[in-house]
Amino acid sequence: MLLAVTPNPAIDRVVYVPRLKVGSVHRALETWLSAGGKGMNVARVAQQLGYRVRAVAPLAGHTGTLFAEASAREGLQGEWFWLQSGETRTCLLAVHEKKDATVINEPGPVVSLRDWTAFLQHVQQSGAGSSATTFSGSLLPGADAVRLVKCAQKMSKKGRLVYVDASGDTLRACLNNPAGLCVKANENELATVLRTRPGKRDLLRLAADVICRGGRLLVITRGDRGAIAVSAKEILSATAPKIKAVSTVGCGDSFLAGLVVKRMADAGLEEALRCACACGAADAVTPQPGTLDTNQLQKLTAQVRITRF
Repeated sequence: MLLAVTPNPAIDRVVYVPRLKVGSVHRALETWLSAGGKGMNVARVAQQLGYRVRAVAPLAGHTGTLFAEASAREGLQGEWFWLQSGETRTCLLAVHEKKDATVINEPGPVVSLRDWTAFLQHVQQSGAGSSATTFSGSLLPGADAVRLVKCAQKMSKKGRLVYVDASGDTLRACLNNPAGLCVKANENELATVLRTRPGKRDLLRLAADVICRGGRLLVITRGDRGAIAVSAKEILSATAPKIKAVSTVGCGDSFLAGLVVKRMADAGLEEALRCACACGAADAVTPQPGTLDTNQLQKLTAQVRITRF
């Protein structure tokens, strides 16, 4: 079973408008509402791929109740931790014809140190019986990234693979102390943390350093330029399938889900990376994050090319 952790969950409201113009009034032609956040996207994609998943997130207030109800309607099993105050955030995704989706993310409720510590203990308890764990996305305001990384490392010592897909302080904490972790990041997030735009050779040097300091895996997604995966035994580069994207929101989460479930099924890194790239592309051709066009998945998988270094 996969344990998918969302440290900063959200109600995702997706609206479709043909055109989006700042300062104008728009009428949505379609709307979708779901229990969102990067870890929830991982959970629903893993479930679409046929794997058992347990989702974990800190919820608060009326929107937290709506989140739990929306998750249950999808058939996603949740182990929710209820915060003492605040409201789970809402995020708005406007999908339109001209460009990629436009996203407005709320910050989420401020969490106390007491609640944050209790939530991380809840995560460890919920992980009993799981063979892999993912930590995905931003943190609640007030949350300590270093504590999350230490929690992930503690869980990795119990014989399960633990993946952290994050940005900002959490990604920085992972790069500073990667021991025992599988780290996934996109190129733009790395550029922000490193304060420079790394080239491919820079990324490979960074990956080698992470592995030398005890990291199990570093995967770097590069948008339409594919992805790089580095472990102690392999260095792989993957191309991305050619698609016409509707919305790239959630593609990285679908990528991670494809990678993790294949590794849980004892597939090699090459097969897992190929599946991950296909899942990311299959998400991009749909308007809703964490939703695959499964009819195209086999075709997209065949388009991925893997190069070994």
